[in-house]
Amino acid sequence: MEERATREVKRPAVPPPPAEPMPGEDDDATVTRPIPKIPPAALDGKTVPTLSVVVVTGEVGAWHQLRVTLASLRAQLEPPEQIIVVVDHCPELAELARTGLDDVMVLHNEGQPGVAAARNLGLAAATGDVVAFHDDETAAEPDWSACLLRAFTDRQVLAVRSALTLRWVAGRPRWFPEELAWLMGASCTGSPEESGPLDDLYGAGLAFRRDALTEVGGFPADLDHQAGNVLAEPPGGVKAELFHLLTDQNPNGVVRFEPAARLRAGISARRASRSYVISRCLAEGKSLAAVPHRDRGRRALSAHLAQVRSSLPRTTFQAITVTGPGNVRPGQALVTRLLAMLATVIGYMSGRMDSTRADQVPAAGNVTWFVARTALPIATILWGLSLRRVNLDEMTDLGLLTVLPATFWMAIVVMIVGFVALLNDRHALELWHAGYVLILIAVLHATPSLLYPTLRYPWAWKHVSIIDYLIRHGATDPAAGALSAYHQWPGFFSFFALMTEATRLENALDIAKWGPLVFNVATLLPLLLLFRTVTRNRQLIWGGIWVYFSCSWVGQDYFSPQATTLVLYLIVLAVVVRRFRRGPIRPGPDPHGLAAEPPPMTTTYARLTWTLLLVIPIAAIASSHQLTPLMLVATLGLLFILRRHRNFGILFVSAALAGGWAVGIAWQVLQSKISYIVGSLGDAGGNLDAGLVALGDVAPGQVIVAYADRALSLGLWLLAIAGAILRRQWLRRPGLPLLMIGLAPLAFFAAGSYGGEILFRVYLFTLPLTAFLAAAVFLPGRRAVVRLLVLPVVLLLMVAGFFFGNYGKEQGNYFTLDEVELVRELHRIAPDNSLIVAPTFFLPGAYDEYERFDQSWLDELPPTRAAVPNLPSYVPTLSEFVERPAPSLISLMSKLPPGAKGYLVLNRTQRPATETPGILPKGTINRLKQDVEASKRFKRVLSNPGGDVYELLPEKP
Repeated sequence: MEERATREVKRPAVPPPPAEPMPGEDDDATVTRPIPKIPPAALDGKTVPTLSVVVVTGEVGAWHQLRVTLASLRAQLEPPEQIIVVVDHCPELAELARTGLDDVMVLHNEGQPGVAAARNLGLAAATGDVVAFHDDETAAEPDWSACLLRAFTDRQVLAVRSALTLRWVAGRPRWFPEELAWLMGASCTGSPEESGPLDDLYGAGLAFRRDALTEVGGFPADLDHQAGNVLAEPPGGVKAELFHLLTDQNPNGVVRFEPAARLRAGISARRASRSYVISRCLAEGKSLAAVPHRDRGRRALSAHLAQVRSSLPRTTFQAITVTGPGNVRPGQALVTRLLAMLATVIGYMSGRMDSTRADQVPAAGNVTWFVARTALPIATILWGLSLRRVNLDEMTDLGLLTVLPATFWMAIVVMIVGFVALLNDRHALELWHAGYVLILIAVLHATPSLLYPTLRYPWAWKHVSIIDYLIRHGATDPAAGALSAYHQWPGFFSFFALMTEATRLENALDIAKWGPLVFNVATLLPLLLLFRTVTRNRQLIWGGIWVYFSCSWVGQDYFSPQATTLVLYLIVLAVVVRRFRRGPIRPGPDPHGLAAEPPPMTTTYARLTWTLLLVIPIAAIASSHQLTPLMLVATLGLLFILRRHRNFGILFVSAALAGGWAVGIAWQVLQSKISYIVGSLGDAGGNLDAGLVALGDVAPGQVIVAYADRALSLGLWLLAIAGAILRRQWLRRPGLPLLMIGLAPLAFFAAGSYGGEILFRVYLFTLPLTAFLAAAVFLPGRRAVVRLLVLPVVLLLMVAGFFFGNYGKEQGNYFTLDEVELVRELHRIAPDNSLIVAPTFFLPGAYDEYERFDQSWLDELPPTRAAVPNLPSYVPTLSEFVERPAPSLISLMSKLPPGAKGYLVLNRTQRPATETPGILPKGTINRLKQDVEASKRFKRVLSNPGGDVYELLPEKP
């Protein structure tokens, strides 16, 4: 009966050989001859162990090479006690071997494919003290077994690597460099050439003490990645993990190199091709990335590529001067080296994407597999179809939600169902998870960019105007009035001014339009690295990422310094927790198996290097935003408390750059706000209340929106608290870095109201922790009712809450092309120093060429005269304006410099921007328009479907 490749395989009986050889037989590869039984010999008083040889083969075309291999084993001076041929997934060859080889044990591997699994099948059937592993292209010298067994007389020897000579069947390619011989099974360049201990198992011709190999479970078959359909030595990840399993289990054990035990390996034409070399390098990288202890995988990767990297200067010189060995073409060899390095690194990176734990995930059924792989393309198609017919003019006070068709919401439901199914698919590549998250980001953040004809959101228009100023003037203007803060923290604007000029765009509008999509996609990688540092559970990592993007409703990801610095902030923290470990970490309790392997300890030189590299993003944060640098310093300070990340250098650099910029460059703005900042210090309750909008005067739809985003925020925090309680043991050790990152922003509740936005900013900066803990309530999930019913509903509610919170105010954020043209025409006809007045700055290009004009927004008028001491008499209060719109407006616009004019802009967006959120009473804009048109002091100078512009006429004597 055929055997299957499992660890529990039963050892088949060895067929007894004939007592004597048949007369007249020739000792060649085409005739089977019994293996004579030779009793163990004594060598220096030590018993020579017995030997079993496992030969792995896998295609009918290898029949001749297999017979050559077996003939070399029969011709040994000390023949092996047992020869086992394992055929990997080739029934024809297995049957041929059973009928043609009557003196060897033939097994057929029908389980997990690959050389590692096939070897494990042979190991389970082996009876010798020592088990050697060959492939069907290997031939042994006559004294190979004797020399090999002699090395095993030392009981401390766990494994022995034989000396391997490569024989190129079709001639050695002239593009193949010697440094890549390890791809063909030879030892790495620079490995010892004399007998002695080894610190790796890489290379072919390996033999193991059977008990030691069996004790560690054999070859780690889950790390085996074969190149194409060519059976070859298991890749580096298998060898690296096996070496450490052996040495960890046997601390006094030794792995030796025995040059006297010589083998010849034939390299077929299939393996002597560039395509095989590239695919083998990809397989090597993937295998090394999957090593459970990633530090071991990284060290093995570095060792593999060390000789290739070190030989690049020499090879480059030889390629330029056309010198070097005669059997190698330097130019082609240089290209091969570069391709091999690139392919190995790509394989390693792609393998790291799939190195999370999925052993806790139940095996996926056919339905789960089908849903997980079809829901994503179906949801994408439905989303695309839903955007074809959307009438934006029909938006109500509920915003964009009211005009999106049913197919849009169907796309979200299908996507969520598919993502939940994917979380329960153990064998799915993580590229599928990334694909789902990227489509989620596109649906959440690219929908307005695809629907709206112009840039969304008035603050984004303001930032484009500042970038335009820098392009036109080439310098900042710290005295730019209300915009001075932007000029004193100009890092974001300066960078995108350079980007706009480099791409030869007329302005930054096209860049800004896709800002939300780009910023959120850029957030994915550091967030993924951060989560993978504290856990390797695949469900929890990707579930936490999904919750993060679903609950990031506060709208700070538009084209802004905050969005840019948030990405840089997460990058810095991801690097710190992964590359700044300097002390031992005591393993904490982990009953649910969530913890990740701690990041490797770094040297002082490595930490210094990373600190210097991080100066760039930290400087960008310090020069672009007021709040994010303080958040970064606070978070690094809490991480500093943990011994594992105690690095004064990175904390000092961050604090010095943040403080130095604020005091040395932005002191003018800071000084003007110092009394306000000091007054709000410690008033956590007042700062919290400043972020909550009173709902008494807002439109009914906005009441629903406000309660929806509050419910989403409160629900997320309640889930996070439940997750913290449920995973409290994980938080004590493995999750401490993420806990510190999430707790640090809470201190800013007592630091100031930040213009009434501190609640939203703290929510944003704590989101990595709260999203992760909220996902931890449900994941990893073993109960079917949670996985199939509860989790999809929770994720759907989160996405629905996102749309209420993020797109519930779109009546005021959406601009038509007519509105854009109206403002541009106004700027064209208005003389310098003119005053532009509007109920609010919610008009596209409100700050375009702001150095030429003065702007006044009526919603910024003081509520009462007592609120602003010494308020000029000609400036009305907000209540005065509401009571008498036209006279108040005339008074406000009365003070104009000579030659300047005053303009009132009433574009389409003004009414929903002021009346829907309750800033102005309902009907105020209509009364203002009626009074202005009835007044003889105003003349309409511009008009289109986007709105009207009125000019204030001089008062007649």
